Order: sequence, then structure tokens, then C-alpha cells
Amino acid sequence: MKQSENQVSRTLLCQWLGVPRSVSYYQPQSGRPGARPSQVTMKLDGSWVDNQLVVNSIRQLLDVEFNALGYEYITYDRTADAVEERVLDQQEKRGRPCGCIG
Repeated sequence: MKQSENQVSRTLLCQWLGVPRSVSYYQPQSGRPGARPSQVTMKLDGSWVDNQLVVNSIRQLLDVEFNALGYEYITYDRTADAVEERVLDQQEKRGRPCGCIG
């Protein structure tokens, strides 16, 4: 591609090769991609704590027997409340407070 770059436009070369024009602007970089992993975590009060301490604290929370901190339990409770609220709202709009039929 570099050989023909002076004679033909970059757009036309990319069309001939069937690749997007942005591919021709890519410049490979040396080194590993991404950010380096952190060694510390900032707490809400602004102090710094070693990541190993954070991992150990999380493990203690999750190692409890009958752990009910899962996504499914929280979602189920919220969904049940939302459905109940919608049903009550619909009944009030229809003029049927208290779930009375008629």
C-alpha cells in the first residue's frame, strides 16, 4: 500500500483492497495493551488500601453460610414490588380502589 500511496489516493487503494479507510491509519505500538493493574484502592474517605485487603474483605462477606446477596434475590424482590404497584395504579385508574370487583 505504501508503494502506491504517492500515485493513487488512499481512499481508492482501500476500495481496491476492500478494507475500510481507517485501517490505513493504524499505527502499531510497542508494549502491552491496556492499563497496568492497580495495587491499591481508594476508599470513600479518600484513604488508600492495599487490594489484597479488599479481596480478603469481600471473601469474608461471601463465605458466609446461606449467602443471599445474589443478583436473583434482589431482582425478584424489586420485580414483585413493581408489579404490585402497577396493579394498584391500574385499579385506581379504573376507579376500583381496594381491589373491589364490580
